[in-house]
Amino acid sequence: MSSNFSRRQFAKLTAAAAAAAAALRMPRIFAQNAPPPRQIATGPLKPTWESLTANYKTPDWFRDAKFGMWAHWTAQCVPEQGDWYARRMYIQGDKAYDYHVKTYGHPSKVGFM
Repeated sequence: MSSNFSRRQFAKLTAAAAAAAAALRMPRIFAQNAPPPRQIATGPLKPTWESLTANYKTPDWFRDAKFGMWAHWTAQCVPEQGDWYARRMYIQGDKAYDYHVKTYGHPSKVGFM
């Protein structure tokens, strides 16, 4: 009886079968080595909005925290020419330089810096 499989086809089929068998075994191997699930301690909060609004207390460190805001209001904000305008307005030949000279005059004479 002759076989219709070449050695190469047999090798591919054997490799595919071995990979499939290993894939079926993998979850069990990982499950055996997995750490036990962590238990979360019970507390005053439950997973409901009512529990959150009734039991949550703002921490002292948050109540005492200072709020700060930084705003970037400099030469590059005035002409709305994008980032690096304040640098590019000094580079002769740059379109920001040309715009600045045409609109406001030479940068060193306007008093931005």
